[in-house]
Amino acid sequence: MVKNETADGQGKARRAGYPTKGPYPVEALQEDLTPREVALLMVTPDELQCGLIETLRCKLCPVETFSNRADFQRHCSKCEAHPDVLFACEKCGDCFARKFACTRHSESKSACKSWKWTPEAASEKIATVQNILAGYERDFWEWAQNGTPIEAPFAERVRGVVETTSKWTRRKTATKKPRTSRKSRK
Repeated sequence: MVKNETADGQGKARRAGYPTKGPYPVEALQEDLTPREVALLMVTPDELQCGLIETLRCKLCPVETFSNRADFQRHCSKCEAHPDVLFACEKCGDCFARKFACTRHSESKSACKSWKWTPEAASEKIATVQNILAGYERDFWEWAQNGTPIEAPFAERVRGVVETTSKWTRRKTATKKPRTSRKSRK
């Protein structure tokens, strides 16, 4: 879906006559968001009572706050914990929530290990991740409509099944070295 926005990403909100930064009128904001974004929008009882949302937050990522509507909408569709759409590298089968990340990966010789994958294995990996996304979407809408808990975020589901995904295996195996002060290094 292509959204009609101005260069600053706030076109629809500005035309609708409500602020592009909080506080947001609850009714106007809910009319402007997609059903998926409304399902993810965290609204407190106090905000519902006064009719204004002070800070935009995601129900599935409650520590994240967003300074404007466009950032919240981008998070709703591109967050790895609950992506809306995936972009796949045809060479190795790795999948990404952002098209730019997939393009950058595909063009990088060090990131894309295409020499490790046959085209059939890459296609099978993509199909597996797409099936995981379809199952996650079913669970997501069940949660949104009935409050049924989501067992695991999407990225965690992929990590549990597709062990050879470069992006998630790198994160899983990375270890941080303890930081030392300059004085102790001498």
